[in-house]
Amino acid sequence: MPVLSLRRVREAAPRLPWLTALIEACSILDQGVARAIAGSRRTPACGPECHACCSQLIPVSTIEAQGLRWFALSHLRGDAALAVGRALLAQRQEPCPFLVDGVCAVYPLRPLACREYIVFGSPCLAGERPDVSRPHDVLPLPRIAQLQAFTVLLPFYGVIDSDAREAALQNRLVLRDTRLLQQLDWQGLGAALCGNNH
Repeated sequence: MPVLSLRRVREAAPRLPWLTALIEACSILDQGVARAIAGSRRTPACGPECHACCSQLIPVSTIEAQGLRWFALSHLRGDAALAVGRALLAQRQEPCPFLVDGVCAVYPLRPLACREYIVFGSPCLAGERPDVSRPHDVLPLPRIAQLQAFTVLLPFYGVIDSDAREAALQNRLVLRDTRLLQQLDWQGLGAALCGNNH
């Protein structure tokens, strides 16, 4: 699994100011999820070999989709790039087109929804929707961390002053911007990855 290259982030940041905001939002949410897990005093069933949730539809905002494109183009090489590229070109719906051999190829910049979807108890069965079958085993959304993460993303939407920020959060601007990852047009990225497998 590739790791996030801080050098590549530093190089890209001046021309992609949204990138550092997205990385900060991911960090804020990760910390909030970690606090919520610790507070639950339960052990997540999720782990390195677990990828059942990758067969569900995944909501992503515009900025997250841009982050996935950037990460894939700047970090994926060889077989991983080719596998993701082919899955995107085939418009694969299940599992997630970024899943390669049971591992998330874009894990360091995976969507916020993936970061906050934590299941306790037993690992998910193939095709299981634990939010329906056993909602008591799904970590409640760390709402404060989610709002803090969304606040960091608001300048991407042109929201800068505090009054507009409050209105945007109340109106769920970032959530209203989400689309299903599997239904976005990834053809350009797929073609680039298939030709960029060095």
